[in-house]
Amino acid sequence: VLIEAFADLVGAVARAGQQFGVPTPINSFLTRTLLSLTDGIIPLDRYDRKPGDLLRDLSGEANSARAAA
Repeated sequence: VLIEAFADLVGAVARAGQQFGVPTPINSFLTRTLLSLTDGIIPLDRYDRKPGDLLRDLSGEANSARAAA
């Protein structure tokens, strides 16, 4: 339930950003990642004890968004 609430909150920020034309790549990435982890699309061990992997993927998402802007 806590993960779903967090995903809802982060997702609301991403949706508001989209509505007002403000890029929110971090919120979008976190929402997709959390939902994919809870739905089993991404294996739970993908980021387990691997914060560097999460930061790398997050950084790549932010860089892609900046390049597209």
